[in-house]
Amino acid sequence: RDLDVLSQSIGAPEAPQPFQRVAFDKGASKPARGDFMQRREPVERAGPTDKVDMVFSSAFRIPELPRGRRLKLNILSTWGDVHYVGLMGLEFFDGTGHPIRLVDVSRQVRADPADINTLPEYEDDPRTVDKLFDGVNLTCDDLHAWLAPFTPGRNHVVEIDFLEHVSLAMIRLWNYNKSRVHASRGARYVEISMDGTFVFKGEVKMATGSADLVDYDSCCEHILFTRDQHILRLIERYDALHQQFLRNVRIEQENASKRSQLARQTHAELLYDLRRERLTASTDARKSPGNSNDDGDSFLPSGERPLWPPMQAL
Repeated sequence: RDLDVLSQSIGAPEAPQPFQRVAFDKGASKPARGDFMQRREPVERAGPTDKVDMVFSSAFRIPELPRGRRLKLNILSTWGDVHYVGLMGLEFFDGTGHPIRLVDVSRQVRADPADINTLPEYEDDPRTVDKLFDGVNLTCDDLHAWLAPFTPGRNHVVEIDFLEHVSLAMIRLWNYNKSRVHASRGARYVEISMDGTFVFKGEVKMATGSADLVDYDSCCEHILFTRDQHILRLIERYDALHQQFLRNVRIEQENASKRSQLARQTHAELLYDLRRERLTASTDARKSPGNSNDDGDSFLPSGERPLWPPMQAL
């Protein structure tokens, strides 16, 4: 039933579409920097019979470089798990392309529900919300993850206080990635607000259950708040993970070139050894009693390297 509701149109009846997008409008009145995308998203709400119903949220525009002090991430659904919800990490980049660092995670970050330790059967479980900012994001080790009880139709909130007003250019959300099976605990539909104003509503990708740097994009969702190419290049420059990825690509290309060159050298050496063996066998046969040198060729001087064996040796 939920899938049927999700497939219903949000736009005009004659042109049903799950999302309605509007091109970037430089002449937008507010906010001053302009808004570049408008969409309508389904959200989970508790119905009168305590069943989860899918309804449509109000339209909103994703702002360019939103500014604020307090960010709120609300997870409303998972990728299938009905008991737990989790994330591996959160990263923020400001309008200058630099990563936003938290000074005191224990004071600046809180979650509701806090973590899995709120359940009576758990105590001192290390999968707490501070792990979202321990810097270990591309991993399958759930000791670097946040895990909390999930209740369909309820809010599951992570709040961050930056202690000062910052502008957001990008959020990188690392979904729960313990394994392919446990990836269903990851967040699916999320809403993000800054100082009470929504800046994002939508679905984030499910992780793959792997931790391969070559394919790190498959484990995280990049939420962009700008199209400014200069800012995006700055983010690439100051993004440690992306720089590590580029270094690995360069090293792999160099290794591949060396392997190819070594293979060519080895092939040439093998050809030379084969030709030399054939030439040696041919000359030995001519030297043996009863064999005459009918072709009239003289033997090569001792120590001279043959460049190519005689035709009969081939």
